[in-house]
Amino acid sequence: MPTYLDSIDITKPNGATEPVSALDNYQRELRIAVKDTVSVEHTLTGEHKFLRDTTANRPVATVAMNGRIYFNTTDNMLQMVVAGAWINIVATIP
Repeated sequence: MPTYLDSIDITKPNGATEPVSALDNYQRELRIAVKDTVSVEHTLTGEHKFLRDTTANRPVATVAMNGRIYFNTTDNMLQMVVAGAWINIVATIP
């Protein structure tokens, strides 16, 4: 059964009843970094899940979010933060 990143509890170990190890810390840091950097969850089967919602619910873009990808359901467009602003990703096939 595949394990998804969202199944990792970033509050564990709690320090009171669970031993802390370098691996526990690494798992928490890795999950936070993946979610915060590009807002993508990656499964062992290779699937990617992007943030997906309306323009009204889209996060406010900042320079710190550069590279974040979002599927805008209002415009049916894939968007990305570049220089602190949302832009539409338009692809062409040569």
